[in-house]
Amino acid sequence: MGTYVSAALSTLTKSADHVLKRSTNEETASAKAQSIENEMNKYFSQSVAYYFGENAFSIRTQAYDDMLWVVLGWLESIKFIDLHTDSHRRSSDSASSSKFAPWYGKQFKASFAHRAHIFYEIASHGWDTSMCGGGMTWNPHLRPYKNAITNQLFISASMGMYLYFPGDENSSPFVSNDEDDAYQQVVRPARPHNHRHLNAAVDGYAWLKNSNMTNDQGLYVDGFHILGWGRNGTKGTRKCDLRNEMVYTYNQGVLLSGLRQLWEGTGETTYLKDGHELVQNVIKATGWRTLDRNPPSEAENGGTHGRWAGLGRGGILEELCDATGTCSQDSQTFKGIFFHHLTLFCEPLPDKPIVPGKTYSAGPAEKTLHGRSCREYTPWVTHNARAAMETRDEDGVF
Repeated sequence: MGTYVSAALSTLTKSADHVLKRSTNEETASAKAQSIENEMNKYFSQSVAYYFGENAFSIRTQAYDDMLWVVLGWLESIKFIDLHTDSHRRSSDSASSSKFAPWYGKQFKASFAHRAHIFYEIASHGWDTSMCGGGMTWNPHLRPYKNAITNQLFISASMGMYLYFPGDENSSPFVSNDEDDAYQQVVRPARPHNHRHLNAAVDGYAWLKNSNMTNDQGLYVDGFHILGWGRNGTKGTRKCDLRNEMVYTYNQGVLLSGLRQLWEGTGETTYLKDGHELVQNVIKATGWRTLDRNPPSEAENGGTHGRWAGLGRGGILEELCDATGTCSQDSQTFKGIFFHHLTLFCEPLPDKPIVPGKTYSAGPAEKTLHGRSCREYTPWVTHNARAAMETRDEDGVF
């Protein structure tokens, strides 16, 4: 939820100029600007409250994917702070002659960065080359499981750290005196745009892409156990050879932001190509006929309820548990996670490097192709949004 709030705030601050341009006079524009600012401050203050309320000590003893969600969440908030400050609240003593005073939210950036740094460093212990030739282990407390979500989170979090992490000089306070503690964390100063993070993402995706973790529809299944592991104390084959075929929507989503950011960090267009191929596989697996403006007809889908197509029916993205109403609270959030990362993937490519010397820009043809491909997904996204809107009750609850 914290990630969604920060992402929504970024959308709001991006749209502010558009809203203000529609104002008929300066007085109306000023009132609208204050209204937007109040709205953003209200929800940002709830993100700050969550920072102090988050049970960070508990989460650092859980599974590696839990830790990586923490990293992505606070990086998303840092991105909002930077975006809002640069767009609307530049300091009055900056090189520009902006009349705006510094925004109060900037004071929390260092704390958010420190938490992202802490959790990234702890989660990095999950990278393991003793089995399957690499990959992230899901949970250090259970039998080995190399699953899609933990590896995708590691790729996206590594790239987020490379692109958006502002550095961290805070050395407190996660230090253990136990040398055998898997979560021992002596925090060292960290600089921004560290190539260690970029290399981790490149290696992580190379392993995932060659791990045989996609099914015949090109969708990521849940993951791999090790055949024979634990029998009579053995380590089994040490290979990823016992595949869990379950398919979830978020296993197709989190990777998308990582692929987009891998392109930005390396300039390699293969990452964008792989991302678009994955999105198109998802859309097809919801029963959407083609990337055109027409959802499948009821007759094509086998009636009102539609025919299951692998990840939905009738063009609607679904978990397998949705139709029976048996999804856990985790599973209920998965589709939102998919669309959040699709949004990040489909942001327009920059025509100049965001961080000169560290990131890449797109040429006109590359920028046009990415934008056109993403626009082709719009009818499908709209179809899903309208379906979600139709579920609201008289109180406006979905």
